[in-house]
Amino acid sequence: MSKDKYSLTMNIKRDDDKALVYYKQDGERFQSNCTIKLNVETTYKFLLNFRPPLKIKSGSLKNNGLEVKEEGFTTESSSYCLLWTSNDVVVSKNKGRENFTLSLTVCISFV
Repeated sequence: MSKDKYSLTMNIKRDDDKALVYYKQDGERFQSNCTIKLNVETTYKFLLNFRPPLKIKSGSLKNNGLEVKEEGFTTESSSYCLLWTSNDVVVSKNKGRENFTLSLTVCISFV
């Protein structure tokens, strides 16, 4: 893989029982055509894998800082775990959606 191209794989799981979250297609009814369904007052684990490796300096979700834990780092890839608790999320009304932004600050140079 070229050094100017990166691949990111992300898995989202509930932290309490490691269950995967629900993903569904919504069609054209909303701003986005897919939805990731999350419960309120639940801790979620975001598992990130970069190829080639990148170093995450910081992360935030809904403008709240996340703890970034390095899980693995090789010349081929890097893996990180970020925990987020949905305590500040209000239950959506039927047919309502709330968009969240996951922001990552990465370091590309390791020199």
